[in-house]
Amino acid sequence: MDTPIKRNAAEKSHRGSFRRKLAKQRSLCIAILPALVIVIIFSYFPMYGIIAAFQNFKITKGYAGSEWVGLKNFTDIFRNRDFVRVFGYTMQISVTRYILGLAIPVAFALMLNELMNKPFKRIVQTMSYLPHFFSWVIVAGFVYRFLDPDGALNGLLKSLFNVKRPVQFFGNAGYFYPILIISEIWKSTGFSAIIYLAALSGIDPTLYEAAGIDGASKMRKIIHITLPGIMPTFITIVILNAGSLATGGFDSVFNLQNRLIRSDTNVLETYIYQMGLANMKYSFGVAAGLFQGLLASFFLLSTNFLSQRVLGKGIFKYD
Repeated sequence: MDTPIKRNAAEKSHRGSFRRKLAKQRSLCIAILPALVIVIIFSYFPMYGIIAAFQNFKITKGYAGSEWVGLKNFTDIFRNRDFVRVFGYTMQISVTRYILGLAIPVAFALMLNELMNKPFKRIVQTMSYLPHFFSWVIVAGFVYRFLDPDGALNGLLKSLFNVKRPVQFFGNAGYFYPILIISEIWKSTGFSAIIYLAALSGIDPTLYEAAGIDGASKMRKIIHITLPGIMPTFITIVILNAGSLATGGFDSVFNLQNRLIRSDTNVLETYIYQMGLANMKYSFGVAAGLFQGLLASFFLLSTNFLSQRVLGKGIFKYD
């Protein structure tokens, strides 16, 4: 029978065990303390500002003096046609980037893994990693110079296809979507492939030798050994990246936009920035940002739930 005395004894034992673990890992706890403090200060403490989403927030009155309006700001954002249009455009970008951002690094890692020429392999790896370390300001500068009316691409179009007038790639909003997706994939593919290369290095080479003895082709080895070997890593990346389905990518979009196409190429982050800060509609911006954060949490949790139910694997379990 579970008596209060037994429960108290169990709680004391648990607390004692927890203290002993902390004492044993004291150096690790001290090492992680600065990062924990930074997360609390810059990630958790600012969450107090979420209450502005339920107020008609005035910066002169502060949180305490601003009028409480309940869910009015949320009804306003869903009645706003610009917000609905921007949300649809954001989802178009995020879904495309999510799918390609999962498939292309895997394919790239598989191709690198099959290269037998070690010096050439190292050169390709290094060149593919480099774009990740460039800021979006630098990447946008490269893209602008490449697609400029006097840039390399227009030069190729003129010389190969006898195009008379240069294409205004950044003067037409229709070109922005493919430019953004290609730029993001180019920047992230090499670095994203690192984790798959690490997973590939953990596959037992004797499996390939045994499959070769049985007469398996290169493609058979990839399908039956390589892909199952990296599947746990792939599932983890699928779940962790699910939250990005609610985002369009502020850095990339903001740096590739210009005033000619800005109104037609806004994503949620740039729209929230313009409405919340540039137009000083603070409550509207906070409400839109909170909606985006909740949507990202929904995508993350639902993807993990589906993975656990269908594949039996997930980052965390639901009891």
